[in-house]
Amino acid sequence: MIAMKVFERNGHRCLEKVWRIGPESFELVGHTAEPYGGPYVRDLTLWELLRWATACPEQVTLIPADK
Repeated sequence: MIAMKVFERNGHRCLEKVWRIGPESFELVGHTAEPYGGPYVRDLTLWELLRWATACPEQVTLIPADK
């Protein structure tokens, strides 16, 4: 995991985590506590990851890479 975001949407808590799956490809896995929500998965390009991380940077936690 390289990053995660915790936020509220419609008064319900949401959690999204991002994994690197290739040199410039990433996978976003999320879960929402909304009544009709649930888990979801989405592929991201590097550009989409940067937009995701900078939209609300105060909600994003970057995970340092293992050495």
